[in-house]
Amino acid sequence: MKNHIKYIVFLISFLCLSINSYAGWDWPQCRNTNGGSPEQPSTVYLGDKSLTFGHDSWATVNDKWPKWRMWISTDASLTSGTGSQSTEWSSYSNIEHKTSSSPQFTSIGTWYWGMQVEYTDAGGTTGWYCRNDASWNNMWGTPTSNLTITVNALNNPSSQAASFTESAKVHLTWNKNAQDKNVMIVRYAKGATPTAPTGGTTYSVGSTLGGGNQGTVVYNSNGTSYDDTGVTSGNNYDYYFYSENWSYYSSGVKATADYPTTPTTAASNLSFSDVKPSKMTLTWTSGNGASRIVVAKAGSAPSTAPSDGSSYTANGVYLYAWNGGTLDPSGLGTWPGVAMESIGNNWYTKTF
Repeated sequence: MKNHIKYIVFLISFLCLSINSYAGWDWPQCRNTNGGSPEQPSTVYLGDKSLTFGHDSWATVNDKWPKWRMWISTDASLTSGTGSQSTEWSSYSNIEHKTSSSPQFTSIGTWYWGMQVEYTDAGGTTGWYCRNDASWNNMWGTPTSNLTITVNALNNPSSQAASFTESAKVHLTWNKNAQDKNVMIVRYAKGATPTAPTGGTTYSVGSTLGGGNQGTVVYNSNGTSYDDTGVTSGNNYDYYFYSENWSYYSSGVKATADYPTTPTTAASNLSFSDVKPSKMTLTWTSGNGASRIVVAKAGSAPSTAPSDGSSYTANGVYLYAWNGGTLDPSGLGTWPGVAMESIGNNWYTKTF
C-alpha cells in the first residue's frame, strides 16, 4: 500500500511539472500606440512604401525578447489574402512600442495591416496585433485584421504644355503634383491611342509603350521643363504626362505640339518715329503669324530673311526687336528696317 501511495504522489508531481512546463509561458498583450488610435499614415498613395506603422505590445515574455514584422493584404486575412506581403523581421529588442516600415502598396482601395510579434524561445509564442483596440488585450493567435487604410490614386501633373520652339525641338513644361512626385513623359504621333504604363514596371528614356503607333518615353525625372529634340520637322505630337511613384503611375494628362503653319498675311505699314541717336520707336500692322520680329541693318535694307529654326540677338550689323518696342542703334547711322511674321523661330514673310 505504501508503495502505491509513493507511485501516486510521484505521478501527480510529474503531471504538475509537465503542466507547468507547458503552460509556464505568459501570453503577451497589445494595444494601439499609447492607447490612442492606430498608428498609421494619414494619407497613402499608390506605389508608396517604407511608411511607418506602429503599436504597443509587451517588451518581453518571461524575459524573452521579441522580433516583429508588418503584414499587409487587400483582404482581412493578412498572411493568405490577395496581395499579402510582409517586411523583413526586425532585430530582437525589448521595447514596448514597436514600429515597422511598410511593404509597397501596389493597388488603390482598402488595405488591411497588422504586425506579427515572435518572442523567441518563449515556448514558440507568436502573437498578432491586428485589431483596433486602445486597451491592453491578449494578442491574437490568428492574423485576421480590422485595421484598414485607404490607398489613393496618384494625382496627375498639371499646367502641362508642349510647343515647337525650333523646327526640330519641342519645349515641354509642367507642374509636379502636390506630393512632388517625379514625372514621366511619353511622346506619341498626334491622335495615336496611348498605352497606359504598367504599374511596377520601370521605364527609362527611350523605352516604348504599346504596339503599332508606339509611344516613346522622352523624360522621367524630377524637373518641370524639358526640350525634346527627338521630333521631326513638320510632324505633330501628343505628349502624355504621368506622375511616377516607385514605378507606379497616375492616369496621365495630355498636351499637343502642332508644327507651325506658314502665315498667309504679312506684316505691313512698318514706320519709324521718335528717331534719336540711341533709340527709335517702331510701329506696324501685324499679319496673322503668332509673333513678329523686326530686323534693322546698318547702312542698307536687310536682304536675307532669318533662317528657320534659328534665334538671333543684336550685333554690330543687325538689330532685332520682338513684337514692337524700341531698337537701339547706338548712333551707328541709318538703319533701314524689315518686319517679319513668325511662329516660334520659323520665319516666313517680310515687308520692306
